[in-house]
Amino acid sequence: MAKREFLQKAHKYNRAKHGIGGWWWSEKLDGHRAFWDGGVTTGMPKEKVPWANTDKDERFVERQVCSGLWSQYGNVIHAPGRWIETLPKMTLDGELHNGIRNNRQTISSIVKKHHPVKEEWDTIQLAVFGSPPLEIVFADGRINNAHYKKTFKGIGDWISQQDFFIETVFEYNARFRSVFACLVSKLRPGSSAVLHPQHELSFNTALANEQIDFQNQRISDLKGEGLIVRNPDGLWLAERSHTVVKVKSYEDAEAVVVGYVTGRETDKGSRLLGLMGAMIVEWKGKIFEISGFTDEERALYDQDSVVLGREWATDHPETECPKNLSSLLFPRGSRVTFKYRGLTQDGIPNEASYWRKEEIL
Repeated sequence: MAKREFLQKAHKYNRAKHGIGGWWWSEKLDGHRAFWDGGVTTGMPKEKVPWANTDKDERFVERQVCSGLWSQYGNVIHAPGRWIETLPKMTLDGELHNGIRNNRQTISSIVKKHHPVKEEWDTIQLAVFGSPPLEIVFADGRINNAHYKKTFKGIGDWISQQDFFIETVFEYNARFRSVFACLVSKLRPGSSAVLHPQHELSFNTALANEQIDFQNQRISDLKGEGLIVRNPDGLWLAERSHTVVKVKSYEDAEAVVVGYVTGRETDKGSRLLGLMGAMIVEWKGKIFEISGFTDEERALYDQDSVVLGREWATDHPETECPKNLSSLLFPRGSRVTFKYRGLTQDGIPNEASYWRKEEIL
């Protein structure tokens, strides 16, 4: 039995396993996954919602009030009231996005705020690709992953007791194609939610694979993340489903930080002099370097101060750091996510660089 999740997730595309002839493809957005509960919890204190993730809420001084919009880990996404008011009274599964590729950091800085800025949210839309059946989303069961641990029990009954009416509810056996057709009429102009475009592939599997390769390369050239391919007759399931697969030019993985190499002066200037030039990581027994960090992320410190760390790094360019010198944000032993494009013959990731995954909300 597949592992229970809050929202449906995709498997990686396996050409030998997944016959995608006649399936539908869409661009894989690099925003923030979000679930709209139809407005059931809008204005409700977070602690009163049975699926709310409250594990670390003691760090917050202010009491959280629900918007009705939730992250994939059961946390409130604090959207402005006027933005929320335009959403329909039905569940929606989608991605918060601003229409700009390779812009995850900007989107994150907007949607993670507990006090949303209206002008910033004016640039954000919920790109919708589903309307999950309530009985599937909130079926009894245990969600147990690193960021969200929760036992669901009797939530359907709790929802039915609320003084709220959801206008459109899909049955558990609703197929993606019929849900999509309904969403065309439900998501009206002026709404904060828009339907994420879907495109049908050839029913010939070989030709469908050629189409996927072409579209994936095209999106990659535009700095996009990849594709999502769906079986139009698939069901929405609260698990990682084989009827939804992701196709990416880059793979991603987690590695352990084991060291750092200082930057050096180049013919393009000395911006990295005194900072971390590259991070040394270990993954599957392989040691290699990754880069792609901001200047702030590259700061090094010794046991006493960042200033001393910068001085040592300046005096020792392009040198592996001693044990007393460390990254402020990525200490040795911590885990980082990196992206890469295939492996060398020795099993070393090609073009490995730091990847800022969706921040936990």
